[in-house]
Amino acid sequence: MQIDGESSEAPNKKKVVKKNPVAYVPGYGGLDSSVVEKYREKELAMHTNDQLVQDTEVRFLPGCTPPASQCNVKSPTEM
Repeated sequence: MQIDGESSEAPNKKKVVKKNPVAYVPGYGGLDSSVVEKYREKELAMHTNDQLVQDTEVRFLPGCTPPASQCNVKSPTEM
């Protein structure tokens, strides 16, 4: 049974949070600059190769066939 002015809920307890200082030591854990430069050169070479493939790729509309002069396949009479 409830008496006027009292509630059946327990009072909310506030959580106590203790803050501890964290030791932070700044540092750099990256690769050596010579290794980074080597990988940068490899990436540039791959990009250049991909760009060359894109530039020389022949694009045709769907359903169209390329002319024989643009194909790398020899016709049976040329074999």
